[in-house]
Amino acid sequence: MPFWLFAAELGAFLAVSIAAGLGSLWVTARLVKARPGALRLLAAWVALLLLGVGTALPDLLGLAPHPGLDVALALLWLTAYVTIIKVPLRLRWLRTLAACALHGVISLVAALALTAAVNATVFKSFRVPTAGMAPTINAGERFLVDRLSTPRRWDPIVFEAPADPGVLYIQRLVGLPGETIEIVGGEVTVNGRVVPRPRDLAWIAYGGQPLHDLPCRGGTGSPITLGPDEHYVLGDNTTASMDSRYWPPPAGGGTQQGTLHTRAIIGIARAVYAPVGKARVLDASDRTAP
Repeated sequence: MPFWLFAAELGAFLAVSIAAGLGSLWVTARLVKARPGALRLLAAWVALLLLGVGTALPDLLGLAPHPGLDVALALLWLTAYVTIIKVPLRLRWLRTLAACALHGVISLVAALALTAAVNATVFKSFRVPTAGMAPTINAGERFLVDRLSTPRRWDPIVFEAPADPGVLYIQRLVGLPGETIEIVGGEVTVNGRVVPRPRDLAWIAYGGQPLHDLPCRGGTGSPITLGPDEHYVLGDNTTASMDSRYWPPPAGGGTQQGTLHTRAIIGIARAVYAPVGKARVLDASDRTAP
């Protein structure tokens, strides 16, 4: 799937989110028998949207959590939320509190249902805990994962660690089912031939030497042949990444050591969105290999 199609999916999700936000306000107004005009309802929704962005701002900016700041922001958020509900709907305080409770429940149910449906089928948000994919994706950055597309060679993919199910990794897909992979002279070879990389990955030179005296599967002199549902992945931070080269045996078997089963793949990393100053697209549009 090309990146523009993923962007269209994201746009559709945002449109549905807008409709859900406006709908929750309208339902709340009806339940408390308020009669705000369309412009006041729209203004309230915009104010709530800005409040939500403001609440997420520390995370979007990549700021470290601070207990005192968190408490202050929570109090500020609560005050702003009650004001946003009260003023446009022209309610007295008692009805304002009832409206806030109703709107909170309706919004929460809608948000959880929409997020669960989208995360399970379309895309999902993740955070990188380590530097194994630096500098492509750095530790602490948040990114969106496309769950609909079929991964291709050189795509950065998110998957469950074979030796530790439930723990998620992000690394680059380099070996596909049925291929024989060997790293020779810093290059990935497939069935004995060097596979060209996209130009935006030209800086990578994969090491074939042991890391911390661990055996290197797929390194020079140790080629690995992948089974029908097996893949081979490498981290971009090649001198520090615990990837297919150094994985321990998989939990429960099912694949050979150093390989990733198809069913463990979650999706393709498409775009970094936080911190906002480092937001970028991860689309490998200049692809030179299948």
